[in-house]
Amino acid sequence: MNFERYHYKTYEELKSEIQRLSVDIPLSENTGILKNELPEPHIKNRIAIQPMEGCDGTPDGKTVVDYATEALERHGLQKDGALLRAAGVTVYPAAYFCPMDYDTGALHITDETRSIHHYCASWHNEAQQYALELKRKMARFLPRRPAAVLATAVAKTKFEGFGACMRWVFKRR
Repeated sequence: MNFERYHYKTYEELKSEIQRLSVDIPLSENTGILKNELPEPHIKNRIAIQPMEGCDGTPDGKTVVDYATEALERHGLQKDGALLRAAGVTVYPAAYFCPMDYDTGALHITDETRSIHHYCASWHNEAQQYALELKRKMARFLPRRPAAVLATAVAKTKFEGFGACMRWVFKRR
């Protein structure tokens, strides 16, 4: 499956591409509902906007989540579990919508949990899926980084051969 990086600058460009592809994707210029405050007490699962990881990522695996987090951190976001409200936008801590630890697969449901984003990582190819499963198993007894490196090396060897794994190892140095 081929993916094209999101590059549209205007609503009209996006609308035109959707028409060109003859796909049914509803669009709306009215984003006002996103500014509405949630009523007290909050209604669980009212709305959750989740980016589409992977298909809008880069070849190095960075997704829109990574870019958005980096941008928010440059503007003062602290990952301290507190809500951040600025310019009519509320940024919720991961505990609200992403209580699953991506590296281990462990689920940490708290009183703040509103919905659960189950990561199927469908954008990964077979080798990457295999590496992810291995990493999650290894992360139970190894630190995350070594688990990720070892899982990737094993997957590279299994799917691409030992030579490809060695080239990957030495390229990392």
